[in-house]
Amino acid sequence: MPCLAFIITDDRYKKNIKLLIDSAVKSGCSIKCFLTDRGVLLTADRWFVQCLLSNNVSVDICEYSCNINGIKERITQFNYSSQFENAKTVHDLSEKDRLINF
Repeated sequence: MPCLAFIITDDRYKKNIKLLIDSAVKSGCSIKCFLTDRGVLLTADRWFVQCLLSNNVSVDICEYSCNINGIKERITQFNYSSQFENAKTVHDLSEKDRLINF
């Protein structure tokens, strides 16, 4: 199954990201997301979080970015870690997978 990975560094494009996730899931892709910088602000958006959870998206979040952006709540289904997860996401992609940066 192909994977569509997202590196999300900004919270402004949540509607576009949700549409892409919904379409990719319908076409049989697995989804991975890494949220960093201002992208971590999306963890406070219930609508966006529900999109990720309902589509079984694998989510890694930069703990440092949460701390500097004042995000205190942690969602138990998400993995809070370091930029190493970002590197792993990119490294683990196969030739048939795709990566989108926002």
